[in-house]
Amino acid sequence: MLGTVSLLIGAAIFGSPLKTAGVIYTLLDKIVQAAKSSKMMMTSTLGLHGLLFTITGSYYVTYAVLGPIISPLYDRYELYRKNWSRTMEDTGTTLAPMVPWGVTGAFVIDTLEVSLGEYILYAPMTYLGIIFALIYIYTGVGVPKKDSQKEEPVNDVKAK
Repeated sequence: MLGTVSLLIGAAIFGSPLKTAGVIYTLLDKIVQAAKSSKMMMTSTLGLHGLLFTITGSYYVTYAVLGPIISPLYDRYELYRKNWSRTMEDTGTTLAPMVPWGVTGAFVIDTLEVSLGEYILYAPMTYLGIIFALIYIYTGVGVPKKDSQKEEPVNDVKAK
């Protein structure tokens, strides 16, 4: 248990400087420039969260770092924030066992006493979750958009 907790503390120590140094804001600026549609914004969120999760190894850290920064952007693209929440959860939950230096990956490897490659073969939801998330994003199934006529636009929050 101490190993798992120490991994989580290490991820928190590593994740915070990424935000403070401006790495997150730089990546986010590139995403905002490239995202011309709500589908592209959701796909970019999926990719950015996956990248940061892979770097830090803890989705608890990435939720706390990315959440307050990305959620206002969903208002700009007229998406409900529940779409943002689901997108973050799709990458966090499904990638967690596939990152061996992450808290969940280390727990799975240690508890089951198998290699990561052996585990993934018998856990298709670890990679199918991301594939289904992309299918939902691009087909629009289960991705409600706000009706811009009924609601007033929310003031935009700049990334910097």
